[in-house]
Amino acid sequence: MVVGPTVNFISRLEAVAKSMDQSAVCSREMAAFVPADTIRPLGNFVLQGIPNEQTIFSLVPLHPQFGE
Repeated sequence: MVVGPTVNFISRLEAVAKSMDQSAVCSREMAAFVPADTIRPLGNFVLQGIPNEQTIFSLVPLHPQFGE
């Protein structure tokens, strides 16, 4: 079994994606590495077990046929 803060954070991101009906989301830290036109801010979220409010982004499909 794998446990730890990173696994917990990814699990919380997955929950945000499901609750916002998004196929893929990422953290602010990850968003800094991708082109600005490929992400859209979803908002700030308080994630259980994660200190500080987190800004979460949706990943925008590069091709229209791959909708959200």
